[in-house]
Formats: sequence, C-alpha cells, structure tokens
Amino acid sequence: MVNTILKEADLFCPNSVRINFTIYHLAKTYNFNNFSGFGHSNGGLIYTLFLEDYFNQSKFKMHELMMLGSPFNLEEKDQSKRVAMLDDMVDNRNKLPASLNVYLVAGTENYTNDGIVPVDSVYAGKYVYQDQVAHFTELTVTGSDAEHSDLPQNKQIVSLMSQNLLQFQERQPRMNNGTTNQKSKNNYNNPDNNQPSSSQSSSGSSKKK
Repeated sequence: MVNTILKEADLFCPNSVRINFTIYHLAKTYNFNNFSGFGHSNGGLIYTLFLEDYFNQSKFKMHELMMLGSPFNLEEKDQSKRVAMLDDMVDNRNKLPASLNVYLVAGTENYTNDGIVPVDSVYAGKYVYQDQVAHFTELTVTGSDAEHSDLPQNKQIVSLMSQNLLQFQERQPRMNNGTTNQKSKNNYNNPDNNQPSSSQSSSGSSKKK
C-alpha cells in the first residue's frame, strides 16, 4: 500500500514521465497559478507528499485542501503507534504552505471506521497539518452514505466542497500572517435528510464523540 501511494505521488513531480497528469501540466494547459485541492482516500496522502516534496510555492498558490477518509496512519488504529510514512510526513511538515486552509474529513457510522479506514488513522493527519498551516479543521460525517467509497458522493460532503473549495474566491479574505491556526471540530450527523448540522469547538485537540 505504501509503495502504491509513493508511486502515485511521483505523478505530481515536474520531472515525471507522466507529467500530463500533474498539476504543472494542468496549469500550463488551463493557464492558472492558484488552485484548491480535493483528495479521497490515498488521494489525501498523495497531495500531502506532493506539497512536501514537489510543490513550488514561488510559482503556485494553493488555497484550500480537503481530504476524505485519508489513512495517514494506514490501518493502524492507535495514534501512538505511527507508521513510517506518517513519521516521514511529520518530519517534512515544515515544507507545507503556511497559508493553506485544510479540511480533514472522516466518514463513519460508529465513530470507529468508515468500513475500511479507521477514524483515528484519518485524524492522525493532525500531526502533519495542525499548527503548520493557516487553518486546520477536522470534520466527521455520519449517517447515510458515510462509508468509505460513498464519501465523494455524500450530499453533506458535496455541500462542504461547494462552501469551502468552490466558493473560496467569494469569501472575505482571512486575516492571518501565515502562523495562526484555527483548530475547530465539526460533526455532521443528519441521516434523515443529509442536510449538515454543525457544532464547533476552538480546542481541536480532543475528538467529539
């Protein structure tokens, strides 16, 4: 699994033979230098490796990154037992864009896993991003369509994507100097109509169950 993730991360490298699938190729084709990112499952890990190893902050600006069900600690349920890949990401976290706004989303029906990825493995991403980027938010989506493969089509998450990724240009600029960090917790749980209801806490260091 780790080797697959690392190989896929290499697709973002500007020297990759498959550069037509990279951010750099897309930027040249569509003439942009700023963007937001969305990664499901291993996609969140690939984005993280890309940002730490290949992202050129002098040429591009990444505004927002939303990751769904990304197993930062692979199949490990105990956050105190970090896998080597997570340790490497933590060691290189200082390379992440300081102005980035990050949303880490876990799906679950039982607050344990989404059918594949342990919730605590998703939340292990806080060791990489928290206090390193401008804003860091953890969210839990429960109810219908909260299983791993269903997350990208989940109506609650589609709403979150629209609010936090697609409409970032319309929001007022956030006031920060690149060192502040918003650590908030949202829980979305409304299986009847899939309309998000939310609660926030400023702590962000403990999970809401």
